[in-house]
Amino acid sequence: MFAAANIDRVVTLDLHNHASVGLFAMPFYHLSSVALFKPLLKNFADLLIVAPDYGGQHRAQMLATTLACDYLCIDKRNDKQEYMQVNSTLVLQGRDCVLYDDICVSGRTLLWAQELLQQQGAKNIGVLVTHALFNAGTAAQLNNKQQLFACSDSVLAATSEEIVTMPIASLLAETITALHHDHELPAGVQGYA
Repeated sequence: MFAAANIDRVVTLDLHNHASVGLFAMPFYHLSSVALFKPLLKNFADLLIVAPDYGGQHRAQMLATTLACDYLCIDKRNDKQEYMQVNSTLVLQGRDCVLYDDICVSGRTLLWAQELLQQQGAKNIGVLVTHALFNAGTAAQLNNKQQLFACSDSVLAATSEEIVTMPIASLLAETITALHHDHELPAGVQGYA
């Protein structure tokens, strides 16, 4: 469809499945929301970035590397809330944890992950979501007593004062401008020819 429309380049933000890159016949540029969310994390002490499932492990590792902090991946075994920590040698007691996910609809996985982190003694738990496709009531459940709850405006602007909404316009504009003028791409942009 893109080829038929004579689209010669594609720019995306936090794809849910990185295997999708192989579906495009034209040059492809993938942006990360790491740069959007990084400034929000300066007030957290002893920070631990947490991927709520294996699919987010690479994303959590990227953010943790940028912030020079630890990261943890939760292995969700099934819908019976059976979890196993990856990087299980990390101590969660008294730490500030931030769950980082690409997409959220029902919030079920993030809510289970919050519960697990609380059981493990996390001090504060924040939530970062790139694509906020929240069902009715999801945002209110996720925002319950969190130190930080933020999302990008990739889908819609947050409708609650408690949700910090990070605009993606400048990130997209900077990348598109660099591509148009054959300049160096912004940090964190992955290009596939």
